[in-house]
Amino acid sequence: MKHLLASLLVALLLAPAVFAEEEEDKNRIVAIERAEPEYPKKAFNKCIEGHVVVRFIIATDGTTKDIEVLSSRPQNVFDKAAVAAVEKWRFEPRQINGVAVQREATQRLVFEPGCTQ
Repeated sequence: MKHLLASLLVALLLAPAVFAEEEEDKNRIVAIERAEPEYPKKAFNKCIEGHVVVRFIIATDGTTKDIEVLSSRPQNVFDKAAVAAVEKWRFEPRQINGVAVQREATQRLVFEPGCTQ
């Protein structure tokens, strides 16, 4: 009886950790295909670096839609390239009770030309 209570106590203490891992797995976003953005030639030639933060929907078929630029630095330099890249991305659809559902995601794309000024 004493061992049974100890086992039950250990199981109860570990249950939240197992549940948290399961929740984490459900919320994990898995990319299947991720196209790199094309660096704008003017920005590359001027050695301009920056980033774009986009929000988008991962549809039930894993494609992206409703892509929106939330912020960018410098403004409007890399926006089109970032959106064009995200349009090509594909993800493993989220499943709830065996049914694919769409979900929202946010991603920061960094543009670094790798040149020295």
